[in-house]
Amino acid sequence: MQVTSTTQDAVDTLVDSVLLSSPGFKIAAIKAEAREIRGAPQGIVQFTFGGIEWKLGADAAHAAAQDLSIAGAVIEQPQVAQVGRRLAIAAFQAKAAAACLIVRAA
Repeated sequence: MQVTSTTQDAVDTLVDSVLLSSPGFKIAAIKAEAREIRGAPQGIVQFTFGGIEWKLGADAAHAAAQDLSIAGAVIEQPQVAQVGRRLAIAAFQAKAAAACLIVRAA
């Protein structure tokens, strides 16, 4: 499956929200790449964030981006490895989990 621009935009928005709400983060420290998961329902994407592989729906990414200002306030630069967990918390706060469960890829 091809990654739609909407899907990539959702992930980009999510990352931008973290960067904008977390002074001190360097763009080079975080790189997110979205791609459709082969065989998964349409709209489910897998991406790397903070060195961790995550799967979520594009709609969930948009919803989480709306609420990342809350989680972003507690993200600190030395804790890049924790970004994925905090991202998941932000998505739950945004009630994105109701539409698409966020799981850490095995």
